[in-house]
Amino acid sequence: MSQEQDFKKLQQRTYQSYHQDGLIDIIIGLGFIGFGLLMAFDSSVFVFMSWMPIIFYVPFKNRITIPRIGYVRFSTSNTKIGIAVGILLLVILLGIFIFLVAGPGNISPQFSTWLR
Repeated sequence: MSQEQDFKKLQQRTYQSYHQDGLIDIIIGLGFIGFGLLMAFDSSVFVFMSWMPIIFYVPFKNRITIPRIGYVRFSTSNTKIGIAVGILLLVILLGIFIFLVAGPGNISPQFSTWLR
């Protein structure tokens, strides 16, 4: 039992050190700067600067954080279960949406065509 608790603590410390490197803070800050420039200059070129830093998260993570702490895959079964639950939830929500929108008397010809 002690080894399992030690492994859980090690897993938690590794997860925290992987996500507490400040990259998300920097990327959010760059997005705010881009949005501020968009508001200040009213130029559509700054629209891209407000969301573009998001695409740099994974390359920065691979270049800065992973060489610093290494890479360990703890378990894949939880990930597969999470993906399956997410897909199931999405299908259920989509079914509820279609039922509410396409209920009797609420359906429009355009939406009916789109559903077919």
